[in-house]
Amino acid sequence: NPWGPNEPASVTLGEEAWLQGLVLLSVAYGALLVLFIQCFALLWKQTNRSNYKTKVPFLIIVFLIFAFGTMFTGATAKFTQLGFIEDRNFEGGPNAFLNEMFAIPVDALANVCFVLSQRLCDALFVSDVQFDPP
Repeated sequence: NPWGPNEPASVTLGEEAWLQGLVLLSVAYGALLVLFIQCFALLWKQTNRSNYKTKVPFLIIVFLIFAFGTMFTGATAKFTQLGFIEDRNFEGGPNAFLNEMFAIPVDALANVCFVLSQRLCDALFVSDVQFDPP
């Protein structure tokens, strides 16, 4: 390919995997958005004055999971933009950028949001609360 990069196949493969991973993350974010809307709407519909104190914490947890997922997706997209566009000439290319700059604030934000959302999901799994049928 005359327009292809002048890089070894292993470097190109790593960059392709990173970029395709971001595309798959966008698909997963779409699923998160749909699930958030469904869960939040159902919980909101079931909330009334008699069960307000038991439903509101779940509304908050569902919202926080969605907020952390949104921040994770945005921070990951920004980190990918940094590696492929803004710092493209980093010595070793985007793959080296990924390996060397994993601790910059935008990537740290993504990692923190991911861990926090996973902890909230685990909290929902271990909770012993029964939901009302729709």
